Amino acid sequence: MVAVNGTPVETGDRITTGPHSQATISLIDGTQFELAESSTIILLKNQLNASGQRSQTSLSLLAGLLHSLVHFAPGNAPNYEVHTPNAVAAARGTNYDTDYVKGVVRKDYPGCLEFTDITVFEGIVEVTNPRNPTAGSTKVKPGYKTTVPCGLLLGATAVSTAALSSGAISTGAIVSGAALGTGAIAAGVVVGVVGTGGGSGGSSSPSPTVQPTPPITGAQ
Repeated sequence: MVAVNGTPVETGDRITTGPHSQATISLIDGTQFELAESSTIILLKNQLNASGQRSQTSLSLLAGLLHSLVHFAPGNAPNYEVHTPNAVAAARGTNYDTDYVKGVVRKDYPGCLEFTDITVFEGIVEVTNPRNPTAGSTKVKPGYKTTVPCGLLLGATAVSTAALSSGAISTGAIVSGAALGTGAIAAGVVVGVVGTGGGSGGSSSPSPTVQPTPPITGAQ
């Protein structure tokens, strides 16, 4: 379906943005994430504990750029993860970008055509490569970035102040998850959409879409 403000998002949904479109999703605990243009994610898991706080959230970024603004309860273990085909970025109370590209050439990495880049604005993100479990992990602090090329895992390097200004989702738009017609509560809700194509009178930019996805087995 074409996403508009207020569209419910459930666990297992695939969310895709086209060229010149983007979407911001707010989960029911206040965590938000924003898909840049030409990006696709699947909401793999979004579990809450008895007090309504997030106990585990994981997303699969299949293509493009995802900006995460994670709502964090002090004392909780890290429980928000962004998975790409060659990296896992686990966050504790943080604000960070995950960017996954495939089929591109970077001169510093001959023979590799797949990259995950993680840039941290606030908090700490621990990055691992599920294809290379013996490589350990890299902890990325605010103002730093790491790249995961193919099956490798690199250390974090500092990034410029100008690069960090690219950030962040506005916290003023955070809302609760939308109620579904059955009385259940969605995992989250669309709170921002750019790109109005796909309907009469719209621009040529395709709207973001939300599609139910069959259960995924064996996801990293």
